Amino acid sequence: MPHRFHPQHADRLLSEERMQMISPDQVMDHLKIESGQMVADVGTGPGFFAIPIAKRTQQLVHGIDLEPLMLEKLKERAESEQVQIELMEASAEEIPLPDHQVDRTLCAFVLHEVDDPIRALQEFWRITKKEGLIGIVEWEKKATQYGPPIPERLSREDLDSMLEKAQLQLHEWVDLNENHYLCICRPIK
Repeated sequence: MPHRFHPQHADRLLSEERMQMISPDQVMDHLKIESGQMVADVGTGPGFFAIPIAKRTQQLVHGIDLEPLMLEKLKERAESEQVQIELMEASAEEIPLPDHQVDRTLCAFVLHEVDDPIRALQEFWRITKKEGLIGIVEWEKKATQYGPPIPERLSREDLDSMLEKAQLQLHEWVDLNENHYLCICRPIK
């Protein structure tokens, strides 16, 4: 089983240092997240992406995570920020949303922790509208000061192979910085 980020360290996910490392606005811009769209944030944690997404879309955001402690932290933050987040305690492989519900699905820094990443990618495809986009943010497979162990990271080649098996079509690779990438994909039509 892959190493999972421990919820007791949730505050690290909201640090100013992390905000300088990766910008939620940059990810939202590349995914073309706009006002009025429905978005699922899979592996939402304490809402590093979910809160800014909810502010931009002015719609309900589905915040999905396995960890109740992460969801509790997100609930507190959503209330404080006065945004609408539907909390869902669920795995990435079994998301409790109807087919083709959301315009965008985001999974940031989580796919490498999932037990069955191909099944998770298929779920992302299932819940995303046919014309929608799916964004996967991951660590480059190289040594860095922070992040998961190198053997657990997903290289772009690994993820590309997973997309093919999940019947997803690569739309674009985006270099977010020297340590992180964004894979934008969509369902095969």
